[in-house]
Amino acid sequence: MEEAGLSLEGQSSKDVRTYRGHGDFGYVFRVCDNAEKNCPRLFLTPGTYLHWSFADPTAHAGSEEQQLEKFRQVRDQIDHKIQTWPAAENY
Repeated sequence: MEEAGLSLEGQSSKDVRTYRGHGDFGYVFRVCDNAEKNCPRLFLTPGTYLHWSFADPTAHAGSEEQQLEKFRQVRDQIDHKIQTWPAAENY
């Protein structure tokens, strides 16, 4: 992410329970097909749930450089989707 100018310093994965009672979310995005298929649509808010399907870079086989390139590709695809979503979606 630093390659893209984003620092993740101090960031970590958090359990959804961390956010209970801390406000509502207008949108909940899932980017993992496994989560879309197997996890309940239970969150903290009656917001809009959207699923954006991206390849799981951890499942990509290949050399370390090929795997890193897959992470970069997915990162850039997610960034593009975020940048174009408000104009492309009917929300």
